[in-house]
Amino acid sequence: MFDLPPDPPKFWLPAKPAIIRVAPDLKQGMLPGLLPVPVRRPGAITFVGGIAGAVADGGDVTLTLSGLGLAQNDVVIVFGGFSRTTADPGVSSGGWTENFEFDGADQDNSLSWKAMSGSPDTSVVCLGSANATDAAAYVALAFRGVNTTTPFDATSVTGEGAAGAIPNPPSITTATAGAMIIAMGAVRFSPPDTTVTEPSGYAAMTSGVHYAGADDGRAQVCAMTYLLAGAAGAYNPGAFSNWTVDGARAHGQHTAALRPA
Repeated sequence: MFDLPPDPPKFWLPAKPAIIRVAPDLKQGMLPGLLPVPVRRPGAITFVGGIAGAVADGGDVTLTLSGLGLAQNDVVIVFGGFSRTTADPGVSSGGWTENFEFDGADQDNSLSWKAMSGSPDTSVVCLGSANATDAAAYVALAFRGVNTTTPFDATSVTGEGAAGAIPNPPSITTATAGAMIIAMGAVRFSPPDTTVTEPSGYAAMTSGVHYAGADDGRAQVCAMTYLLAGAAGAYNPGAFSNWTVDGARAHGQHTAALRPA
């Protein structure tokens, strides 16, 4: 009697009797006369790199990706926007897909993604509001080991927090073990913060990598960080901290989850 693993390996029958050896990465006994063909599981999602930028005067934000060390099938996500809700945020560069656009009382935010080809993108252009009194801010984070066919493991959860409160990204429920939780926040304030701290347990944030801001009549700061989840289930990022907010303005707070390959 042999005990097989819950997800058993595939086998093939040899034409002639053979000496059976157990594959190094299989620990269960094998049936006599069968050669093991191990089915290896994919590795975990890993962070490749990030870049953030912001501009004033309603202009577009160009993020340079060439220094991130991107490879084929890396997935890059871009989050950001501005506070003028009569314009559309997002990415104007070709080949990008928008995951969500959020139009709130005081924030207009967008999350887009793209799987890199064998010749990865060197930059991405993100939309400003085209209004001279508006700042715009965007963050691009790159990950390896994401499912390039279905990159998002659950429907992203978007929202706008109360005026005067620090962004507190909402809970999201993943369907797949090993998803990467993405926590996002966007705030209108003048002058923009130079330091923003991530929710507890999430990747430590660096200015110019995970968040950026610019001053203007409508200043803007956007931030994005991540956490590699374990078992499938509900994950509530909690609030960012050390983030000065406008007591009269609501802010954007959103959560997404990337699915492993």
